[in-house]
Amino acid sequence: MRATLAPGGLPGAGPFHSSGPSIPNRIVGRYPWRGYAYNASDMETGETASMRTLILTYPTEIVDEASLAGKSLQLRWAGRDCLLFASADEHRYHNQILGRFLSEQGIPHRWEGAENLVVDHPELSIIGGGRFRLDLFRKQLRVWDASSVYGLFDASALSAALAAADPPWSGLTLSVA
Repeated sequence: MRATLAPGGLPGAGPFHSSGPSIPNRIVGRYPWRGYAYNASDMETGETASMRTLILTYPTEIVDEASLAGKSLQLRWAGRDCLLFASADEHRYHNQILGRFLSEQGIPHRWEGAENLVVDHPELSIIGGGRFRLDLFRKQLRVWDASSVYGLFDASALSAALAAADPPWSGLTLSVA
């Protein structure tokens, strides 16, 4: 499957370059299960990780009192639901969020200019995207709007994906506008 995923429009946008191996994103906070890596990789958590929803946040660490707002992407990769949440400070466009994810996971892709992200991977499907506001203190996740590139997220699949995630994600109240 070859798809051209476009436009981002940020001048000079290019692939995300990390300076080494990717580090799993984590939420850090004062929860009873404090030391648990919420977004841990399969190697860290064992066999059942492939059945759970993979949720990544950019920035990679959030404290429980903080709220995070920005754009989100909902996708399916190798049979696993993935949710990506990025603050507006980290990534302004949905294709930049996807580009970072692809780079971190080693999934082949390329940028054609500053706007077009080209992905050629048969096990990757983008369901949709939108905007979000995450409030960990109130345990609420609000989602709305649609990505101009990837379309509207699937609210019922989003609800199921959150339910299949690790805490604190599975304990959030989802509000869809």
